[in-house]
Amino acid sequence: MESIDVKIFHGKEGFYKIKDDWDHIVNTMTHTRIGHVYEGYKAYIDALDEGDDQSIFFVLIHRNNKPISICPMERTVKKVRLLKK
Repeated sequence: MESIDVKIFHGKEGFYKIKDDWDHIVNTMTHTRIGHVYEGYKAYIDALDEGDDQSIFFVLIHRNNKPISICPMERTVKKVRLLKK
């Protein structure tokens, strides 16, 4: 029976914890691009000011204890203004 495990990692600290899983996933891909590699996201994460990283999180999915997917996400707030006649 297959088991699926989903974990969420927050901010810079969480990002640094998933490096081995990230590298494992990239190494199993047949076609990788610059956006797939850990170092590309690391450059962005490292450039964030202290505290700005709390809106960043990563969803890590394991199947049968092997990492199969990482979804980088960023929580944002959008202000919407409505016009009234």
